[in-house]
Amino acid sequence: MSNSRITRLLHLENDDAYHAMSMPIYQVSTFDQHNSNAFEYSRVQNPTRRYLEAQLAILDEAHAAFAVSSGLSALNIVLSMLKAGDELIVGCDFYAGLSFILEEMCQDRGIVIRQIDLQEPHNLTQAISAKTKMVLCETVSNPLQKIAPIADLAKITQACNICLVVDNSLMSSYGFMPLKFGADIALQSSTKYLVGHADVTSGVIATNTRFKEKIAKIIRQTGYALDPFQAWLLSRSLKTVHLRMAEVTKNAAAVYALLKASKCFKSIYYVGDLTQKHAHWLSENCESLGGLLAVECFNQAQFEQFYQKLKSYFPKTVSFGAVHSSLSHPASMSHKDVQKLQQIQLQVSPWLLRLSIGCEVLADTLTIFQEFIDEYNQTPKAAKAEKTENTEEKQGCKKSINQY
Repeated sequence: MSNSRITRLLHLENDDAYHAMSMPIYQVSTFDQHNSNAFEYSRVQNPTRRYLEAQLAILDEAHAAFAVSSGLSALNIVLSMLKAGDELIVGCDFYAGLSFILEEMCQDRGIVIRQIDLQEPHNLTQAISAKTKMVLCETVSNPLQKIAPIADLAKITQACNICLVVDNSLMSSYGFMPLKFGADIALQSSTKYLVGHADVTSGVIATNTRFKEKIAKIIRQTGYALDPFQAWLLSRSLKTVHLRMAEVTKNAAAVYALLKASKCFKSIYYVGDLTQKHAHWLSENCESLGGLLAVECFNQAQFEQFYQKLKSYFPKTVSFGAVHSSLSHPASMSHKDVQKLQQIQLQVSPWLLRLSIGCEVLADTLTIFQEFIDEYNQTPKAAKAEKTENTEEKQGCKKSINQY
């Protein structure tokens, strides 16, 4: 039999007493203890979730994987391993939802936070101190898709006996395997690509032997484990993840090529853009690139024209990775609680839209963008001449998108 991850996942045997071809949903809270039984209470362990976690371990090529209630839960569990006085180094453009955990929970517990640019490994070398216990980075950042050199960072953390944690949400464990390149822990919001149908909220933590027992203990004590029904839905979705990821990767690459060639936008951020740092390394070491793009318009007029064109085809959602395409406006959604000055530092412009390209027929998706390009190119020059960034206009744009 082939050793490919997907084939092993599809042929993974379950221990159902009735030999069901699909793992059943064990929607129970407790188990009979009169006979020898590996299960006692579903918060601690459940047959459906155990089967899912075996599938997840195959995808990440990990010794152990844990299915939890959300991606943010996965982050919180991992950060719970730190104690007062420990130092945590975080990438400077990390997921905006982490801000609350860092500012309210970690600092209240006496954990020291340092944010640096992790695209440059030498920055990490200079930032590490005797108190540094963990480094937290994203494989690819959201929404600007900056790539972290995981293998280079891992060499540094391993030499210093520091835990390297990689948030792999934008790539998924099918697309990229951080543990293979030296990360100690890989986590992700499986709500995105692994689920792929916008019907489950869940997170995954994958690790090798060093942190397995500690993570398992935290999950048992905190009750973060994924419930049986959602575990079953995620387990089912994993059986087609390779098909969905291949399709969204192909479609996103085609959309990027069309938009880039049009020269109608100020900036287009895409992990497949081989001119950006570390893009060649990632493309050579990943299975797929996913379906995300971020497009920045020149001014408010163009932004509103672009948004109006897309909104009938692209639902406006805060998440991504589903089989249907969607869009989000980071400045007023994922980054709305980030101060304006920090948004500027993070390059999160009010004229930026993040696009999640789905599995629709590619010709249909390209038609929407081609129609916008044609309409924009016919716009009178005077109406699109101003390509400077006016602060008041940007602020107006942030307000106006919520009115549509």
